[in-house]
Amino acid sequence: MIPENSSPTMHSSSKPLEAKPFIAFIDNDDGVRDAALSLMEAYGLEAKAYESRATFIADLNDGRNPDCIVLDLHLPNINGIDLMQELLSRKNHTPVIILSADAAHPLAVQALELGAVKVLEKPTISEELLEKIHEIIST
Repeated sequence: MIPENSSPTMHSSSKPLEAKPFIAFIDNDDGVRDAALSLMEAYGLEAKAYESRATFIADLNDGRNPDCIVLDLHLPNINGIDLMQELLSRKNHTPVIILSADAAHPLAVQALELGAVKVLEKPTISEELLEKIHEIIST
């Protein structure tokens, strides 16, 4: 269970305590994005939802690097694997949590091989997701 009002003294990107951990949530489903944002913000996380690779990459190019990426495996015109490979080619090693309707899908397995820290089955906008995010930002 995630402790309320808990915050690490420093997390992986060594940002000062004043900065809330920034979570990028990339999913093309409006309902999933809205639910995830509400949940993360209720736990004191700064979260931004992206409906596509293009909107996420635009922020990344502007210097907005998240502390954790929650990524749907299937996006319009691209899959999560392609986006993970693009991040790796940019030398961006931000921890990624994959969301998939089927955690045993070959692309989900490939995501783990590329370094995803976890694959969660949809609908998993729940405590399990928050616990994994908390674990990531606490290291």
